[in-house]
Amino acid sequence: MNTFKNINQLKEEKKRLRSRCVELEKNIDKNWFELKHSLRPANLLSQVISKTIERKKENSIAAQVITENLVSIASKLTSAVSQKVEQKIEKWMNK
Repeated sequence: MNTFKNINQLKEEKKRLRSRCVELEKNIDKNWFELKHSLRPANLLSQVISKTIERKKENSIAAQVITENLVSIASKLTSAVSQKVEQKIEKWMNK
């Protein structure tokens, strides 16, 4: 608790406290408005949809990486098999 030496100090403190009270009330009003806004059914649905889309994007990125790796492996295997087939056909043609 503050001790005041004169009436002016007391008045200044009261003024400061009133100002602080107004600031806190504005902050409460703002937070209350944001809470009401975020709990509207349309906003809740929007949040659910955006989170679902985000998860699907994450899953599709993983699937894309796997697909690219499989395509790369298949490409290497195909080129190796085609080279062997070429060599066997050349041998067969040269006989």
